[in-house]
Amino acid sequence: MLSAYSAASVRAAEQPLLDAGHGAELMRLAAHGLTMGIISALRSRGRAVYGARVAILVGSGNNGGDALYAGAALAARGARTTALLTSARSHPEALATFRKAGGRCLELSLDSEKASFCAEARASDVVLDGILGTGSRGGLREPAASVVAELDRLQGALRPLVVACDLPSGVDASTGQGPRARAARRSHGDVWGAQGGAAELAGGAT
Repeated sequence: MLSAYSAASVRAAEQPLLDAGHGAELMRLAAHGLTMGIISALRSRGRAVYGARVAILVGSGNNGGDALYAGAALAARGARTTALLTSARSHPEALATFRKAGGRCLELSLDSEKASFCAEARASDVVLDGILGTGSRGGLREPAASVVAELDRLQGALRPLVVACDLPSGVDASTGQGPRARAARRSHGDVWGAQGGAAELAGGAT
């Protein structure tokens, strides 16, 4: 049996660290966990990080920041990283780091760039889902929902590995329900919640 923490418990564990000014360090830890999870998943499939293709769905909040920092780390190791910015607002420091590392950014608001990202995602080794996190409410909204639905329809050899920062965007963190719950359950090879925890920082915080 798998054990898990509720969304409220995770937020309660993080809050003292955020109040103490450790938000940036917490995000870096989460991004490191994501990076290591993706590297492990690639190697388990016989793929090297260098030359791997990684498509990243980026939301406006901290989850998107985690994904961008992880994308920057993978780009620094030689991966080809492409991010789709699903909002006009992204984590500024993470976005700057991603671009400096050589990551390519596309905007969901532009139809041509949306189509370009979908084509890149279909050809990628990994899709990193960083749109919504544990604090989200109400599921995915358009136009991001249609992009995710298109990727969810890919199956078998056509489907890239999907790694979610916290959980699949559109699935409720406490109930496991939501429009994408069925797609998440049938995608047995995917990786959810591949992050470092707040406990790592709490153990080292002073």
